[in-house]
Parts: sequence; C-alpha cells; structure tokens
Amino acid sequence: MPEIFEIYERFDHFDDAEETALRLNEHGIPFQLEEVVARTDALHIIRYDYTVLKLRPSDFSRANEIKEQWAGAAIMPNDYYLQEFSTEELTDILLNSEEWSAQDVEFARRLLRERGNEMEDFEIEMIRQQKRVALTKGRKGDTAWIIFGYGAAIFGGVLIWFFMGSPVSFGGCLLGIVSGLYFLWYKTIDEDGNKYYTFDTSTRKHGKAILIISALVIGVFISIGLYIRISG
Repeated sequence: MPEIFEIYERFDHFDDAEETALRLNEHGIPFQLEEVVARTDALHIIRYDYTVLKLRPSDFSRANEIKEQWAGAAIMPNDYYLQEFSTEELTDILLNSEEWSAQDVEFARRLLRERGNEMEDFEIEMIRQQKRVALTKGRKGDTAWIIFGYGAAIFGGVLIWFFMGSPVSFGGCLLGIVSGLYFLWYKTIDEDGNKYYTFDTSTRKHGKAILIISALVIGVFISIGLYIRISG
C-alpha cells in the first residue's frame, strides 16, 4: 500500500520549498513537492503559482520540532518586518503558529520578550489546546452554500429531464453529489498531522441529506426519462 502524504506547508517560491524539504530529508523525513498553478479569475487570466511540501502525517510533529530548532538558532535581521508589528499582532502569531513559519514564530517570541510581554509556554499551549478541541468538533457550514447544495440536489434532476445525455445534465448531477460529499466527508489536518471532519455534526447531516436527495432525484428522473423515450 503506497504511503499517504498530506500538505505540510505552502511556499510562494519553489526554491524555498526545496531547501526546506532537503533539510528535513537529512533527518530521515521523506517528502513530496508539488507545484500548483491557481487561477484567481473567471477568465483564467490571473494566475498564482505556489509549491506545496507534502509529508507523511506521522512526520508532522517531528518536522515541527526540527524547524523550531532551526528557528531557535537563527539570527533576526535588524530590519526584519516583524519589528513593525504591535504587541497584539506578535501575540497573535504565537497563538496561531500554524499560520506562520517557525522562524516568524520564534522571532515574534523574542520580540515580545524584549518588550516585556513574553507569554509563558503553558499559556500558549492552553490556548492551542482549546483550538484543537474546537477543531475536533468541526465548524458550522455556510448557510448559503448548504441551501445551494439542496438546490443543486433537487434541480439536478430537472436538468436531466430537459437535457438528457448532454454535459449540462451531468453537470447538474455532479453539483448536488459534490456538495453532499464535501459537507459530509471533507477533513481538516492540524499542525501535528491529525485529521478531523471539517464541519460539525449538524452540517454533516445536511451533507448526508443532500447526497441522498441527489441520488434519489437523479434516479427518479433518469427512470422516468428512459421510460418515456422507450415507450415513445
């Protein structure tokens, strides 16, 4: 069975991703690099390229420890951009370390210490633990998108009725199915490589309902459409 690699970190520049990956590999951590081209507009004119570093989830914690060691030994330049951050902004970096590089987290810690606002490790860990608990419970899905999912589930069958066999009909089918699967099964991975359902129980129930409605409506309209065509 092939090993599963998940996204560990995203980089704007391939060289930075490669350097980090090779340094982690020196500690026996295998990796995968994947270059991504993301389109940011409907006409696909504006593009944003980035590189993702993928590791085995079981290696996330060890990679974090190694990067913290690198950051601890790094020298902060006098003109480093975090120097301009307020105390509140620096504190936010510590509390949301998964959104920042290990180097920025370490430098934020040093700056807070210099300003006499150092946070104790137990305080940071307590707040992070609260965030982990919240993550395990999942978040509430956007109401507008849930309504869209139900609409796609119902009207996907209508599209099949009017556009039997065309790409439009299959597109309508997929919208409902994809919406249901997304709310029901989509998962979030934390900084230690643990996976949790992204949405809370209530939203996941909506996802299951959307999926069932999609399957039923599609089945009914296909059956009726085929019967009419055969009978005619």
